[in-house]
Amino acid sequence: MNLERYPLKMRPAYKDSLWGGDALKRKFGKDSGLTITAESWELSTQSAGPSIIANGPYADMPFAQYVCQFPKAVSPDFKAEDKFPILVKFLDVEKPISIQVHPSDENAGPGEEGKAEAWYIVSANPGARIYYGLKEQITKEELREHALSGTMEQVVNQAPVRPGQIWYNHPGIVHSLEGGALVAEVQQNSDTTYRVYDFNRKDASGNLRELHLEKALDVIDYAPQQGDENAILSEKAEGNVLAPLFVCQH
Repeated sequence: MNLERYPLKMRPAYKDSLWGGDALKRKFGKDSGLTITAESWELSTQSAGPSIIANGPYADMPFAQYVCQFPKAVSPDFKAEDKFPILVKFLDVEKPISIQVHPSDENAGPGEEGKAEAWYIVSANPGARIYYGLKEQITKEELREHALSGTMEQVVNQAPVRPGQIWYNHPGIVHSLEGGALVAEVQQNSDTTYRVYDFNRKDASGNLRELHLEKALDVIDYAPQQGDENAILSEKAEGNVLAPLFVCQH
């Protein structure tokens, strides 16, 4: 089959994590059919949430299959065996996301992958805030004790978020978000997350959600951060202009 190029529209994959709400439906018209829609995976080759092409000759083809069948549609140097580099999502953070960390490509566990991500704050309620990095230098054992005793909030920076901010959650940075915010996320093509602390919440079956504390302790960046000074402010351009908001190696 010869490649026919045209703008591909996608049917996203939806996720119903307990921290989500209904803002994606109210504001963006995304009718997932779920009571809670926490995430909308807009561009994904992940088997856990694949994007499906919605229009044209390749309608109903999984995007991962399209990329494999037509690698040159990605770039002239892309090959069928190459991994599509990014995953693009919307997040509706109505309740706190777990305090978590992602590994890098170098220190991810067996069968897992590194994950760097950038959050663009689309909208935020008054009081919405991010947890971002450690306030001061502490040891692995001290951080373990804070996680086990439920006092993680004492050692992690907290800063308000507002529309137009970009936060780069580099591998190793402890982070979370709460208070009502819509986020556009561009990340490495990975679904690896290590939960450090989850506010002692239970899932729909009444079970505490799984934590990955020991894995997390091995990959956390223990260097103190500066909280809201880490936010990158996007600048509005006049007219129809494409302007890069954030760039990293991924």
